Amino acid sequence: MVNYDSGYQVLIGWNVEIIVTFLFWSLIITKSIPEDKNKTFFGINNRIVLAFCWGVLPVIIEIIYDLPTTKQQATAVGIMAGILFLGFAIFLPLGWI
Repeated sequence: MVNYDSGYQVLIGWNVEIIVTFLFWSLIITKSIPEDKNKTFFGINNRIVLAFCWGVLPVIIEIIYDLPTTKQQATAVGIMAGILFLGFAIFLPLGWI
């Protein structure tokens, strides 16, 4: 049924990098959840907003990784960094961060 020479070829994608990434990813997500489960972001429950945001982030990273040239990848990462710095510049003085 499976066209692999070895049973271990199925596990080729499971490496230390992925396992450690998921370990840290789960800690980051757990720490980012507010203690108040009734708190809302823009009128939506915080659990739903955070689940959506943390779920979309790896998809964006994968799309950037799959861009055909290094220049396009660098441009996309630069845009993301610009958005991050803009967010800090706006929300830090407001006391949101």
